[in-house]
Amino acid sequence: VFEFENIIDSSTSANLLKSTKALDTLISLAKTYIGMDDFESARNSLEEVLEHGNEIQKNEAKKLIDTL
Repeated sequence: VFEFENIIDSSTSANLLKSTKALDTLISLAKTYIGMDDFESARNSLEEVLEHGNEIQKNEAKKLIDTL
């Protein structure tokens, strides 16, 4: 049972890392949308970051939303 729990913990850590990278990608995508004057798509991406991101990501998303 102990080994199984370690596998679950490793899997959870990997999923969190993927989520962090995915949300960083959404921030980059939002910046691209802003550069293309597609503010609605940028806002949608940033709102997802606000919902699921860590504090650093949320702060960056808030700053970008304020520029829209």
